[in-house]
Amino acid sequence: MGFFRIRCLIAAAALLLPWSALFPSGKVPDLKAMEDAASRFEQKSGNCAAVLVESQNCRITFIHNRRVSLERRFPPGSLMKPMSAALLADSNPSLPSSSLECRGHFVPEDAFSLSDEKRFNLAHDPESGLRSFPCSVSTGHGSVTMRSALIRSCNVFFLSAVHKTPDFFERLVAVWKLDDPLLPGLAAQSSSIKDISPFQKISASIGEGSGVLLSPLKIAQNYSALFEGTPLMEPYEAGNPSVRSDLPLKRESLDSVRSALSATACEGTLAGLKIPAGCTFLGGKTGTSTALGDKSIHHGWNALWIECGGKRYVLVTFVLKGRGAKEACEFSSEILEAM
Repeated sequence: MGFFRIRCLIAAAALLLPWSALFPSGKVPDLKAMEDAASRFEQKSGNCAAVLVESQNCRITFIHNRRVSLERRFPPGSLMKPMSAALLADSNPSLPSSSLECRGHFVPEDAFSLSDEKRFNLAHDPESGLRSFPCSVSTGHGSVTMRSALIRSCNVFFLSAVHKTPDFFERLVAVWKLDDPLLPGLAAQSSSIKDISPFQKISASIGEGSGVLLSPLKIAQNYSALFEGTPLMEPYEAGNPSVRSDLPLKRESLDSVRSALSATACEGTLAGLKIPAGCTFLGGKTGTSTALGDKSIHHGWNALWIECGGKRYVLVTFVLKGRGAKEACEFSSEILEAM
């Protein structure tokens, strides 16, 4: 009888006290409000997806559009740049302090293949007249370091660094476990190390082409490890956290990337992000990728590291066949407001 009375007292308290009094560690995300916001955005902008995970253990807190978020894979665009940067800095510690000149175009040593011509929106280098891959700013970023290349999303910096790095593509796939099925019951991706052109192995560093195709959940897993400096954790919805694999990168390499991504909201490509009261922005990256099969169509990506209610989260938003990263940023702002 005594136990029954205790349960009744707890139930009464739940009716009378605010949630924060019952759970003093902080607020919890309003999942219904987040789903309503995602549905409204989808009505006006088309197919989209969102994943929210606790960054320290990769517990899945919220999913909108489960099939797209978990099962489908797309070129991740510039969301690959932080993963590439961490790997580059780890193999070349002097890279973060070096700089190069971005004039808006990258010309590979090998000519573009026929499949490259079909897949990418190529241009002509104004100086040499050769076929080139354009930067995110057609006139160039000028002198860029790894930090400014991440903040301003410079393609040329990463393409130039990667084409001088042997076996970069293979190590990128291996270190970040880019072929993982992620959740039990999901099919593993066929190996990314396949018959792709030399340029597509380079362009994987900026998330373009078919060499690397990722789901929103996979990006959430990798960004959690990158931001927290932890091993890659198994994403899970119920049960206990578990380690998927170690992340064999030096803390200094991850620190240099995190430092840059903490500045993207005030001086970089996330400047349009609306951060509501009660939410702290810790870092993030935008991405725009070219759709496979139709280079006139683009996808939009955001990956954010935020603190809300005493917990840290990674939020990944994705807009299928939309207006690119800026539209994903609008989506992220609406999800954050709903939280």
